[in-house]
Amino acid sequence: MANDMDKMEQINEIAKQAKKPNWILMVLALIYIISPLDIIPDAIPIFGWLDDGGALIYLIYSFISLYGNSRSGGQK
Repeated sequence: MANDMDKMEQINEIAKQAKKPNWILMVLALIYIISPLDIIPDAIPIFGWLDDGGALIYLIYSFISLYGNSRSGGQK
């Protein structure tokens, strides 16, 4: 029974870590947005902006999940 509780605590800890934004990915997303090099060139109308938009959405979501609870004093 104690072994099962240890496993549950490990799974809970992994889940908590997975919810934290990855700073390396956030920095890479910012560099990708600023960089003139793209997977899909911006010269292609609409499609060229989609990859930048995806990186921007990820970056905004990460910042909100990181700092979103700080205004409420950490309470949900």
